[in-house]
Amino acid sequence: MRVCVAVPPVRDFYFTPRRFSALGAKTVCKLLETAGHQVSFCNFPVRGKKGRGMKLPDGMEYLREFAMPGERGPLTFFTRYQHFGPSFAECAEEVVAGEPELVLLSSFAFAYADQALELAREIKERRPGVGIAAGGAGGTAFPGDYLGQNGMGIDCIDLALVGEAEGAVVEFVERLERAENLDGLPGLCEGERSVCSRAPEWTEAGGLDFVWNVSLETSKNLHISTSLSRGCPRKCRFCSNFMAHGRQFRTVPLERVAKGLEELPMDKPIVLNFEDDNLLLAKDYWLEILDLCRARFPEITFRAENGLDYGLLDEEVVDELIDRGMERFDLSLGSADLDVLRAERRRGDLERLGRLVRRAAARGVPVVTYFICGLEGDSVDTVLGTLLFLAELPTQMGISMFYPVPGLPGFTDKRVFEKRPSALCAGSAAWPWTGSLTSAQLVTGFRLARFVNLGKRDGLSPEERELVELCRRERRLYTWVGKERRCVPAPGVDEEMVTSFFSC
Repeated sequence: MRVCVAVPPVRDFYFTPRRFSALGAKTVCKLLETAGHQVSFCNFPVRGKKGRGMKLPDGMEYLREFAMPGERGPLTFFTRYQHFGPSFAECAEEVVAGEPELVLLSSFAFAYADQALELAREIKERRPGVGIAAGGAGGTAFPGDYLGQNGMGIDCIDLALVGEAEGAVVEFVERLERAENLDGLPGLCEGERSVCSRAPEWTEAGGLDFVWNVSLETSKNLHISTSLSRGCPRKCRFCSNFMAHGRQFRTVPLERVAKGLEELPMDKPIVLNFEDDNLLLAKDYWLEILDLCRARFPEITFRAENGLDYGLLDEEVVDELIDRGMERFDLSLGSADLDVLRAERRRGDLERLGRLVRRAAARGVPVVTYFICGLEGDSVDTVLGTLLFLAELPTQMGISMFYPVPGLPGFTDKRVFEKRPSALCAGSAAWPWTGSLTSAQLVTGFRLARFVNLGKRDGLSPEERELVELCRRERRLYTWVGKERRCVPAPGVDEEMVTSFFSC
């Protein structure tokens, strides 16, 4: 069967190509190719280097008060909503040019569900008879959104596949090829049924394979992404991983990783990024993987930009990772407020985090520590406490603004998501989902994190030093506007929150 696996363009304020690895789509391609099908792969978001500006989608107009036209520089909030990838019409033309009998759309996140729907509509207009199925995180979270139950009058996606692809996609395609009934396939939703007739089956470890993708190529190296594990037994309330991959932790067999490494290109040094959710649950396995990689590619270096659970690290493991080529540590904190963490069913050990950050810094390895702003138990004080805690450590901070997906605690009523665009479920949206903070306070936390990061950077320009000093002196947040870098007060911030920060 001729199958096109496509990742739709992305619409958001920013886009990080090296993180958009499309590993789920690549897994589907590999499974179908191994089964003998003719497969084409279109990863549309990474086409081109820059996005195209567009108007804010319906429901996001509230962000206008926080954005300043012409704003630039290190303290900016998101100022330009963009389309990344070719137009939907261009994408559809490329898809139908291959005359596929089936199109599989892979949705990276529920936040981009609208893009999958729009691409499906464009494809159907050009090739009405082609079957379209959608899967990935978006379809898993809310299959009814894809099956015309979203109030948008869009019913151009025929089927939704929930959960992991390995359990059903090959049999699904082969039944279609034989024109057989699809009933009983795990994780399949169709027509008016937004509930699976049979729950998805999580792939056994022996069924996992080494899948990788070149996410970015520079003049110096290749950035390659992979994921070697599935599932997480942790029950953090803000995380939706369990819906797509279950609770059982599994790893790709070592022999398949070793074989897969032989496929990697050798023309440039590799930066290998692990997108796993919790690979530290198998520390010894991971260390062996790094050894396998360095045996074949002596210059290879590593990252884990999805974030590592620092509670599973100690100074010895930090050293072992650095010795094997870890070039940066991305640590997942959540919050520095222990009450907030307990409410989210997450452990916290701030003393341990401090030791680990200092150990990595002493070894000359940069650290980024991530936290979430706007969790249910958050307040201005807890956010400021987290900012100030991280300000004292030799780490940059990465701030994410909380966003839910259907199925998370507190967001089980899917009608909540039918009333608002899925784009609000993106970390750049600053929508006050939990009600713990206002949009202004979320944006203020974001700008303050950028201010702290700027103050820690080495080699600041005279203009950057002047900006930092002005903010500290005036106890206000300023930003640059225009090519001349004119300093003006940052718009829409919570001034009381800013004053409290500078008073500490």
